[in-house]
Amino acid sequence: AFTGEELMLDLNAWSSVADLKVAINHAWQIPARFQTIVLGSELLHDHSQVLDSQSYQLILTIDSVRSDLEGGSFQEQLQVLSDLQTLGCKVGYSECLINTVVAQLESEVPSVRDAVIETLRMMTWRSDDLVIAAITDRLHHLDHSVRRAALEALSAVLETGDERGILSICACLQDDVADVRRAAIQSLSWAVERGKEQVIVAVSERLGDVNPLVRIAALKTLSEVPSTVSAEVSGNLVTAVMAQREDTDVGV
Repeated sequence: AFTGEELMLDLNAWSSVADLKVAINHAWQIPARFQTIVLGSELLHDHSQVLDSQSYQLILTIDSVRSDLEGGSFQEQLQVLSDLQTLGCKVGYSECLINTVVAQLESEVPSVRDAVIETLRMMTWRSDDLVIAAITDRLHHLDHSVRRAALEALSAVLETGDERGILSICACLQDDVADVRRAAIQSLSWAVERGKEQVIVAVSERLGDVNPLVRIAALKTLSEVPSTVSAEVSGNLVTAVMAQREDTDVGV
């Protein structure tokens, strides 16, 4: 995104390369950790002094953060993810880096998993094939908390109407763990609001779920069904809701 672009900066005479990186970040929203500054053929260190009237080259080194994501403390991981959020969609990312980011959905730290979901939302284009494939793999993870996080991530990166993602999420409505089924319902709320009839039918089947929290989630999501759905789907939905209320004390 920045190939061939130039940036004119007015720095103090005593400024360092670290100061230059701060100025670049302010102008282009490229965190310093992704910047390598070159003068001629020399790679400059942060403590190097910036010389007046010189032209410096900026090289983006995005993949360098993989080691921090894979082996850093959770504080370091959170900082890397925050910096990737800042960088957003300004540059392209390698398959290795995307897979490394998605792999952190398996983190035992909830705040890291939450940060991964927001990072994927910010750094990738909607319905990117590579991202969807990497996330979908985690829908089959042995740890139900990872499956739940993957559902949230998939919902965050899907483009409206993406049938692949919808089918993957709908499959999780049959998960053995109630918390995952509930997360799947919540992840499908946008599709229900847009009148996706196959989704409405799938969610309505959860009105008979053995877990009351899943039934409540289904009722809440189905309350957003638009009036534009077919008479058949609408009628079947009313019947299902009435039958569920007769069998349980669960309310919306």
